[in-house]
Amino acid sequence: MAPKRKYVAPKSQGTNTMAILGLIFAFVFSILGLIFSIIALNQIKKSGEKGHGLAIAGLIISIAGMVLVAILMLV
Repeated sequence: MAPKRKYVAPKSQGTNTMAILGLIFAFVFSILGLIFSIIALNQIKKSGEKGHGLAIAGLIISIAGMVLVAILMLV
């Protein structure tokens, strides 16, 4: 008789914290949003966590915010 095997459910991959912070800071401090989003993308690539879309959104919003501030400073 073969021994019974215990099956364990795989751990759920949570959302990357840096991706969440990147999106939040994109609206408040664009440079921090940019930095956190870049770090999040690198971490997600290595770990396979969720939050890729959040990091991309934070990246885009941060860049758009910095471009908008630069335009307003030139005018």
